[in-house]
Amino acid sequence: MEKFLFLDGSLCPCRVGSIGQNGEMVELEAVDKPLSGFFYAVEELFRRQKISWDDISAFLVSAGPGNLTGLRSAKMFVDTALAIRMGRPVYAFCGLELGAQWICESQQLKNFSLLAPISKQRSAIISVTNGTVGKIHHGKTDEFAAAGPLFAMGTGFAAPTQLRATPPPMEFIAKKLAEMQPAKTFEPITFH
Repeated sequence: MEKFLFLDGSLCPCRVGSIGQNGEMVELEAVDKPLSGFFYAVEELFRRQKISWDDISAFLVSAGPGNLTGLRSAKMFVDTALAIRMGRPVYAFCGLELGAQWICESQQLKNFSLLAPISKQRSAIISVTNGTVGKIHHGKTDEFAAAGPLFAMGTGFAAPTQLRATPPPMEFIAKKLAEMQPAKTFEPITFH
């Protein structure tokens, strides 16, 4: 029974899980220390589910924006895993874009902005206009003009007037997997 291995280093704590071929979330585990945690969490996941690398058919990995240490640790894990099990596709997703899609669908909103703090002064923001998710913009947190309600996702430095957005549930991410194409290269999104 083949599964997708899910790694999200963009949030604190990071997340590791497995998704069945039919899109069902099999198991999810939080990772507090991304540098070593991905390796331990996957080992534990394999042990509990009685699976091996042979059961993993693809990787589903967040490419950001978010926790840079977590994103780089996830990339390092995937590079190491691919060295062990060559030929497995990697699907990279943008957590902020999926978060915006999740708010559109779950809250039936068509006009809003979603912000992800990167540091005390900088954030990434994505705006949704008439239900269409726009491009990600980076800049100083206090300079963004929101299109409708402003949501903040992840931990960090959100102003108290912002609405807190929860990350998309695994079932939603698994459903979106069917729409994804394997990444030609997997590089975490970087910020300047």
